[in-house]
Amino acid sequence: MMLALHKIVPGNTDLGVELLPLIEDLHAILDGPGGTDEFQCVTSYILLVGDTQEADLEPLIDRLGPRAKEAIMTTAERLRAEGRVETLIEQLTVKFGSLPAEIIETVHAGNSTQLRTWTSRILTADTLEDVLA
Repeated sequence: MMLALHKIVPGNTDLGVELLPLIEDLHAILDGPGGTDEFQCVTSYILLVGDTQEADLEPLIDRLGPRAKEAIMTTAERLRAEGRVETLIEQLTVKFGSLPAEIIETVHAGNSTQLRTWTSRILTADTLEDVLA
């Protein structure tokens, strides 16, 4: 499966259709011993390496069913949060200089609501404490 994905996924903008011939293999991963965890690894690869928007994966998601849809949405949300953390750390570093380890840990531990709030606050904050208050 991974060899096929390595061939099909990179830069592909039409994975919702291009992956349909692999539907049985994707079902096998989802229903196999590793189940959702292994399927999320495959999904992470698809979302990170492919250039297909989540909405364009609908043909594939419809054929895989609700369990796969939940796994894909969870993976996409996790990837967005990871990106938000890295962006916030970069912004904080640019604005305030080298960051203490506890600030980096705080940002990594933040939930999606906190990360959105902190990202907005950085625009007007004068101190790290103003951002993370």
